[in-house]
Amino acid sequence: MDKAKRLLGLAIMVESDDIYQQLMDAGVELDHHESDLYAKVTPESTAIIKNYRMKDNVTVFTNKKDNKPWYDIPFAFTPFWDKKQRNSEPTILGNEPKTFTHDPGEGY
Repeated sequence: MDKAKRLLGLAIMVESDDIYQQLMDAGVELDHHESDLYAKVTPESTAIIKNYRMKDNVTVFTNKKDNKPWYDIPFAFTPFWDKKQRNSEPTILGNEPKTFTHDPGEGY
C-alpha cells in the first residue's frame, strides 16, 4: 500500500476507536506518563490526531531526549485505564461499606 493510501486510511478511522491502538497500529513511536499518552509527531500521527474527537485537548511539546516534537494526549494511555479497572473491586449498589465519622448519639 502506498503512503498516500495509508494516510487516507488513517484519516478516516472511526472516531470511537481507541487512539492509543490507532497510533500503535500505525507504527508511531509512543511513550507515556501515568494516563497521558505521548506520540511522536509524524504524518501518520498527525492524520490520526486530526480526526481524534478530543483533538482540542492535544498539545505539542519538544521531547528533551530527541529534540523532536511530540503530541501530549491527555488520559489516552489505554493500558493505564485497563490496569486501573482490573485492580478495582466492583461495588454492588446497596452493598457499599458503611462508615461513620461520628456517633449520632441518642435522639437519632
